[in-house]
Amino acid sequence: MFAKRIRLLKQKILFLLYFSQRYGRLGNTLKEEDYLSYNFLYCCLPTFKTASIRKAVLALVEEGELDKINRNHQSYFRLTLNAFKRIKNLFPGFFYQNKQKHGWFLAVLKEKLKANKEVRELRENLKNLGFTRLNRGVYLLPAERDFQHQLEGFLNQIFIIFSPKLEFIDEKQLAGRLWPLAKEYRELQQFIKSSRKLLRKMAIQKRLSKKTIKSISALSEKFFIIIKNTIRLPKNLLPADWPLPQAAQNFSQLLKLLRGKEKLIF
Repeated sequence: MFAKRIRLLKQKILFLLYFSQRYGRLGNTLKEEDYLSYNFLYCCLPTFKTASIRKAVLALVEEGELDKINRNHQSYFRLTLNAFKRIKNLFPGFFYQNKQKHGWFLAVLKEKLKANKEVRELRENLKNLGFTRLNRGVYLLPAERDFQHQLEGFLNQIFIIFSPKLEFIDEKQLAGRLWPLAKEYRELQQFIKSSRKLLRKMAIQKRLSKKTIKSISALSEKFFIIIKNTIRLPKNLLPADWPLPQAAQNFSQLLKLLRGKEKLIF
């Protein structure tokens, strides 16, 4: 249980540092001002003990995903270039929505699958990869051809068919019917509304109030859940006014404002 909680904490730390340091920046240049103190994480992760946060940070340093320095007896850290691959694997839907080109994978369960437990596990694995159910035993996923290497471990359980496009069907309409885009759209719009309100409040506060800090942590948790569960669809299958980029920009701005005021908190 403890190991699972530390694993989740490490994911949240990488998530917060990515949107604080890297989101919206071109290239892979790391800057001196990217280093953050522990206070930043204490504000965003109040449900975790400070000792647990420190332990998770040190583990990420050992794994090569954070760079840590000391200044005036204070520890500071930032993401390394090695961390980006892991972050992309943690939040595949978020990064895939920036893509334009795709093909289609059709996964068909083999008839020899008899045990209900085996079928349930396979369905869950396909769902985690981004597949959605098209019909009984048939699952669909938009992806490039090189995605097939992620399916190699399931070839004894499913047949795989790849097609560059679906003929005689509006692919965008199909995506809207098969994936819960309306639900995610509402969640993103609500987040944008709440984050705009909080950004206005933070901009006029010289010292962040306890209520504001609580709101920051609540929004961080909400956006983490949204990003973790973001639907894995390319940009051309999403509505033209898809609000994820605006929500991500608001969250990044919120964290940058917090960085400017964290020294006034503790």
